[in-house]
Amino acid sequence: MSSPLTFGIGEVSCKGYSKEPSLLERIGKMWIEYLPHTADIRMKIRGKTLEALFCNGIRGMGNILKEGFCVGQEAFDLSLTIEVSSTDTTCLLIDLLSEVLSVTYIENAIFCNADFLRMDADRTSVELYGNYVESFDEEIKAVTYHEADVYKKDGLWESMVVFDI
Repeated sequence: MSSPLTFGIGEVSCKGYSKEPSLLERIGKMWIEYLPHTADIRMKIRGKTLEALFCNGIRGMGNILKEGFCVGQEAFDLSLTIEVSSTDTTCLLIDLLSEVLSVTYIENAIFCNADFLRMDADRTSVELYGNYVESFDEEIKAVTYHEADVYKKDGLWESMVVFDI
């Protein structure tokens, strides 16, 4: 009978339960190293109105995609309108940012400003304004619902937004 599978620190020695050598035995020593990885970026946004909160979310996401890109942007190459509906205001924020992120990658543009043509608790229509870019500094894989909660505190609308990078 063969001995069971065993692992050592820094290298792997494998002994299978058959007479055939395992793949790891044929390869030889394997070194394993666990590296730190930050998979999320947390962004807290505020605004005097829901529109301002959502616009700050769009602008903040743009600044993650290309550091400082939206700071001072006043002229734009591109404008387009998107409509989003959702179950509540918190989901609406995340769904809107997700839609903007999709359009960002499709158009290869970063959106830094928005005019809200319609804003309800569960639906919005937005005119986005942005500029084309050659590349992004950071890749955002997804806008998550984790920690998201749109609420009003001391006269300001607030929410946390967590991006999966």
